[in-house]
Amino acid sequence: MNSMNARVIDPKSIDLEEFLTSWFGPKGDAVGTFQSNLATLPAGLREWYNLISRWKIPLKGAKTLLLPSDMTEEDGKYIFMGDYGGWAWAFDPNVPLTVYEAMDDEPWRSLRAEWAEVFFCHVFTEAIEVAPVVTWCADISESDLRGVLNRFAEISFADSRWPGPGWRWYAADGLIADAGPKRSVHGRFVVTIGAKSREFVEQLDLPSGSEWRVRENC
Repeated sequence: MNSMNARVIDPKSIDLEEFLTSWFGPKGDAVGTFQSNLATLPAGLREWYNLISRWKIPLKGAKTLLLPSDMTEEDGKYIFMGDYGGWAWAFDPNVPLTVYEAMDDEPWRSLRAEWAEVFFCHVFTEAIEVAPVVTWCADISESDLRGVLNRFAEISFADSRWPGPGWRWYAADGLIADAGPKRSVHGRFVVTIGAKSREFVEQLDLPSGSEWRVRENC
């Protein structure tokens, strides 16, 4: 899928603490959630756990972030996160600055992005699903999708291939979204939008010819 919007935002230009506070609430004190010594992990991953603890970001959502005690080793890599679609993310203790990802039996692929950007990509996608209000459409045309996303700017998470080819991420005032091709149906797409309130959803120009569902997260 080509970009739905010419406006593109570099994720490095977004203030991480401001984003986390906006979508997960104010920062709190670190909580002793983790069951093993974080000192054995790469510094970038230790920072993940610190931030997740302070903002109480759920460990399980679209992806599952494993506790250090639950990590498994595969081909010299230690898997720290996975999803239900067969994707996994890992680190190599001998190359602590690098994040790896793979799907199913594919070989591990090193990401160009550093730990901080990979973390932001992770929490951005999770924030969509746990936003106060979530609206989604599982079958929409490309032209209608372009109309829905007209007011959004694209976040250029270009490095990871998750969750599949053609997926992209978007943000607007009070709104964040992801969209990608509908599996096995050429020319059709799926889109999910997280909103800070129903008022933001009501401002969207959602085409009446598509079925939209809405969920409020308590």
